Parts: sequence; C-alpha cells; structure tokens
Amino acid sequence: MRLGSPQAIKPELLEAFYGNDEALARQISVDPDFLRRNKVETGLPVYHVIGDTFSPDEEVMLEIKSKHSINIRVASIIRKKLHLSQKNYLKLIDDGKVRSIPETDLRKCRLRKGIVLIFSGSNS
Repeated sequence: MRLGSPQAIKPELLEAFYGNDEALARQISVDPDFLRRNKVETGLPVYHVIGDTFSPDEEVMLEIKSKHSINIRVASIIRKKLHLSQKNYLKLIDDGKVRSIPETDLRKCRLRKGIVLIFSGSNS
C-alpha cells in the first residue's frame, strides 16, 4: 500500500483511517513494504508449521504458503520442521537434494507469501 500526503489519499481511504477501520489496520500491519518505509521495527513473526513430517531422504514436493507476506528465512522453517542442523541443511543444498521452483538461493531466501521446494531423495 502506497500512502502519501493526506491530500493525495482517496477520500474513502482517508475516512477508513479516521475511523480506525479494522480491515485497513490489519492490511497495513502485515504489509512489509509499508512497515519498512515507515521504519517500523518488527520482531520475528509467530508461525506454525502444519502438515506431515517427512525425511529429507524422501522424494517430496513441498509447498509452503502464507496468507500474509512473511519476512522469515525459508531455511528457518525447513530446519525447524525437519529438525535439521544448519550444517545438514546446507549439505542438502550443496548436494542438490533440495531446490526451489523457481530456482532461488535457499541459503538466504525469505518466505514472503510462499515457495515450492523439491526434495529429490537420497538416490539423486
């Protein structure tokens, strides 16, 4: 959401601000660009990983989705879910046993709204 001076804001949006509109507050509170531009300091988001646990040695296509854009490293989510050390996670990447679609650097990429990962199993 891009906001400028009050004169540049559409009247209905300005009215929502004045009225402390709950939906607007929720939308702004999860907009990472808006928060960053306004120098809001946020902590790590609270998240829950649901779904079956699997072994990184299995062939699995894993889709991670978020309703809101979350600025958390994919590595943190995967390591937590699969109980992997940083060393073992990096070994999976280096050995080509996990990759993303589209290809991205799994060492440092962030979730945002989602990602698809392919675990190729132990026979690759």
